[in-house]
Amino acid sequence: MPVRDALTRLVADGALALSENRTIRVPNMPDERLTELFEIRSSLEGLATEHATPNLTTAAIARAKELIETMHGALKSKDYDTYIQSHYSFHFTIYAAANRPTLLGIIEILWLQVGPWFRPGIERGNIVLRDPNEHHRELAGALRARDAERARKVIEKTSTSAPSFYAPA
Repeated sequence: MPVRDALTRLVADGALALSENRTIRVPNMPDERLTELFEIRSSLEGLATEHATPNLTTAAIARAKELIETMHGALKSKDYDTYIQSHYSFHFTIYAAANRPTLLGIIEILWLQVGPWFRPGIERGNIVLRDPNEHHRELAGALRARDAERARKVIEKTSTSAPSFYAPA
């Protein structure tokens, strides 16, 4: 029963799709839908980052910096599982500090929907930036400076360019 409940929830959140013959699969992701999801993510994650910036502790900012280094090492060694886990932890360390549980829940659902397309993008090397963590470092700098407006702009800029990263090769 718990597995069925979990699958039902993932279908309801749009992370999985239920077909007519009752099989469950990862839904197709047309370019238009991916672009729409990233437009929404850009706005909501920017809002969360702006609210989080003044609330982040020195320890949380230090943790974010550690996670950037972990992501860097993981990409170099092609350890994609570690990269994905660290990437998620990096962003949600920030978003959780916004103290906006509804906003955080919506962002989590959006991440669930694009999640299946993240790993293939990394593995194909579709990273548009020369340094994939450049924007993470830029964001960490804005957070250390407690510049909420700049932090929001970094997130929004990065999120709107992300669909090309996920696009099929």
